[in-house]
Amino acid sequence: MTLDAKTIDLDSAAEIDADTTAESTTKPALKTEQILVGDYSWNVSRMGSASAVCVLLHGTGASSHSWLPLMEELAPHFTVVSFDLPGHANTRCNVKADLSLHGMAKAVNELLLALKLDTHIVIGHSAGAAIAAQLLLNTPDMFKRMVSINGALVPLGGLPGLIFPPVARISASFPLLTDLFSSRLRDPKAVDKLLMNTGSHISKASAKQYHALCNNSAHVNGALQMMASWRLESLYPRLASISTPVQLIAAEKDAMIPKKDAYRLNRVFQNSELTMLPNLGHLAHEEQPALVADIILKGDL
Repeated sequence: MTLDAKTIDLDSAAEIDADTTAESTTKPALKTEQILVGDYSWNVSRMGSASAVCVLLHGTGASSHSWLPLMEELAPHFTVVSFDLPGHANTRCNVKADLSLHGMAKAVNELLLALKLDTHIVIGHSAGAAIAAQLLLNTPDMFKRMVSINGALVPLGGLPGLIFPPVARISASFPLLTDLFSSRLRDPKAVDKLLMNTGSHISKASAKQYHALCNNSAHVNGALQMMASWRLESLYPRLASISTPVQLIAAEKDAMIPKKDAYRLNRVFQNSELTMLPNLGHLAHEEQPALVADIILKGDL
């Protein structure tokens, strides 16, 4: 798959309320740039100037926009770095992209090496947590701590595990099906339903950004390709070998990742701590960024 499409203007997609505008002068500055590393042109965002570095990895179908509220909370304590994953939003590739777990981890590692970051902590949301774990398996001393927010680290079980991967592969393999899926997501009601199915209630500004992403066929195709290439069966049995401290943050109303997975992971990792958030869903870090940041910062003491 060649990823070459128009830039998604997420800034203009966001709705800025009057009171938010009034507060904007007090918020940390966000610096965004395109950085060419290997075959990828990465869309990289940074905030803060502390010596400790925090890297954020978003989940399937999202983009670095989803981290902005949390970045603002963490920036006084870290230099916070986020970026669009390959196949997503404004990170592009001019060759056939490898959107498998191993391919993603390899590409992210190359980016971090190019940025010359001495990363203190990595935070992954959903599938981003799987990438973080794979990075640690490849290079055990790469991070001092890993944080998983509603991490998708446990393979799908039962009938969904048998049906979903083949369906995703078929959908991603046929341009007509991809086009039909993209066309469906141009319906605002379809996107609203997807967001509702996360169990989260996010701001209108963030919802508009997801609408902008879903209106870009290259982004939708990248998300489908990632889902079609994803395999957790080889990752999960190796999680127990990770000795790096792992902070698990899970939400009770997450409608996408069963909360039982969080308890299961807490038993699997050598050195982990689980915090369960009541009344929040899959996008908990967007719903309550200050709360999530406070939990992360306490874990850093």
